[in-house]
Amino acid sequence: RDATNQREQLMHWVADQYDMPNLYRRDVYLFVNGVRRGAQGGNICHDTQQPSGDFLEEWFPDDPDGTLMKCAQWSEGSDAAGVEGIVLNSLERIVADGALKVAAYRWTWRLRASDSQLDYTNFMALVETVNTPTNVYETAVQGLMDVDDWMRMFAMNDLCGYWDALGNPNRKNTYLYKGLLGRWRLIPWDFDVGMGASNNNTEQAGPNAPLFPAGVDAPLDRLNKYPPFLRAYWRELEFGANRIFTNPAIDALLA
Repeated sequence: RDATNQREQLMHWVADQYDMPNLYRRDVYLFVNGVRRGAQGGNICHDTQQPSGDFLEEWFPDDPDGTLMKCAQWSEGSDAAGVEGIVLNSLERIVADGALKVAAYRWTWRLRASDSQLDYTNFMALVETVNTPTNVYETAVQGLMDVDDWMRMFAMNDLCGYWDALGNPNRKNTYLYKGLLGRWRLIPWDFDVGMGASNNNTEQAGPNAPLFPAGVDAPLDRLNKYPPFLRAYWRELEFGANRIFTNPAIDALLA
């Protein structure tokens, strides 16, 4: 998707400039039985850290024992190993017998760094929070979510034209973390389509991509357009455009 192998590294650098949790990465040549492997005919591969218990100890040393989740798509396959259908993850309420149906979320919201794959208590509270009535919405959301952190991630993804993340149409490639003491935060992951690179011709991935596209998960679309939270998004967008994406900063990295 990116013959230069620069876009993903650059996007992680942008996340670091935003002071967001980000992954250690290094470029490597991969050899198997003496033959160099990799995309684009054996070019450089990325050896990348994954969010895990060790990662939480590194970035949240005072609160590393909380709930870590990865959002993903649920892809149904055919007998011929093709993709027959994709179910996108959502924070909308899915109810059975008057209560949230935990099983409906398990495939697309996956627990990580946990002794149990059954405890969705914190995540269910997040689902309820982003769907609260308007009169208590702002207080409920700010009490459970680090809104500035979420808007920072959304702004960074939009500046990079990264449509494949939570808060954008493809809704994935993001980890969520709630410490025992803290609020929900976001962790970036898998920046393989951004900065104009795309494997999906239906998505706008370039500099003219809309900031508020169609197809965003409804609770997150609501979050992103709620006026007090939207102001935080514009602040983060302005910071990135004026402080990170200036030519001297980018040119120094790519020189």
